[in-house]
Amino acid sequence: MHTAIKSSIAVKHINALELMVPLNNAWNRLYHSAGCQSPTMTFSWIHSFLENPPDIVKSWKILLASENDELIGILPVIEFSSKPLLETPFDWHTISVDFLLKPGQEREIIGVMVEHLSSIYPRWSHLILRRIPESSPVVAAAKSRPSGLRGLLEYNGRGSYLKIQNNFESFYSGLSKNFRKNLKKSVRNIESLGSISLKVIKGREITEHDIDKFLKLESSGWKGQSGSAIGKSSRLTAFYKALCRRLADDNILEWHFLQTDTDFMAAQMAFRIGDRLTINKIAYNESFSHYSPGNYLFLKTVEIACNAGDIKEIDCLTDMSWHRNWELDQRDYFDIHIFPHGLSSLLTGILPLKIKSMLKKARAFRTVRDNFGFLRFRH
Repeated sequence: MHTAIKSSIAVKHINALELMVPLNNAWNRLYHSAGCQSPTMTFSWIHSFLENPPDIVKSWKILLASENDELIGILPVIEFSSKPLLETPFDWHTISVDFLLKPGQEREIIGVMVEHLSSIYPRWSHLILRRIPESSPVVAAAKSRPSGLRGLLEYNGRGSYLKIQNNFESFYSGLSKNFRKNLKKSVRNIESLGSISLKVIKGREITEHDIDKFLKLESSGWKGQSGSAIGKSSRLTAFYKALCRRLADDNILEWHFLQTDTDFMAAQMAFRIGDRLTINKIAYNESFSHYSPGNYLFLKTVEIACNAGDIKEIDCLTDMSWHRNWELDQRDYFDIHIFPHGLSSLLTGILPLKIKSMLKKARAFRTVRDNFGFLRFRH
């Protein structure tokens, strides 16, 4: 039998944007005290997502944990119209939304907040936090299972990042000889076009005109033709415009524009939080594709980061094939599945997930066996 958690922590929830707005300052204080560097956990990001939710979102709530009038825990939760489960906000434009927790009390806060879910959703059976980095305290909690928490981890790939050295030449010399040769050719070809500049616009210097330039550039290529460009969706356009306005005001947003006198060649949407620079979106002008403007832009970004002296990491968030050329490090990501205590969640949630995991491992083993069967010992 599960025993209720005894704690001095109080939990309440809100479900209206006008109730969320007064939390801005307390949210940001908790965000920074927790050492969080994920842009998707900022007040501005969650506010913009909930203001412009995907159509499949039925409702949302934000759980708020406090102790002695101090905000010490935040958990945004969404409910779907088509799926009988709860999640933290997620689509492929909003990833890695986690608990936001006061350092030193993570496990206690998680347990109390998960228990509070049952008072809001009496029939809840499954909460998913998608693509959470291995450094998250919730990953550690899911492994150690503190009181009030039944958690399972499901591997969700890797994300690439670059540890910044203060010496750019040392970084550059560490790249493969063949790739350095290709980079030199790309740099030579681009700079032969004449006046080339990399314009970096930061924080409150940014205007809405800057995101319009990015959206136009992204829509001009294959994403525009396939309908996957941000500008092809009225919801995503509204989301990104609200997000960029808020993150610019927070001095987090940066735009990097690579341009000639007459054309934009490539652009990056990036976020500077603490000593980490996160590259979120990249777009380029396909009429310049044979010049490899994306490589040139990333090269210059690394050079700027090395020379800045106060940037320790460039986070690329995802795992792309072109990352291999740059010798990027990688970190693991997990989906975290959280269940309430009870037989129902065991039968409908935990056991099916464990069976799914075992089947994946069995398929992987069969693939290895079939591909490398010739290595079997013969008597």
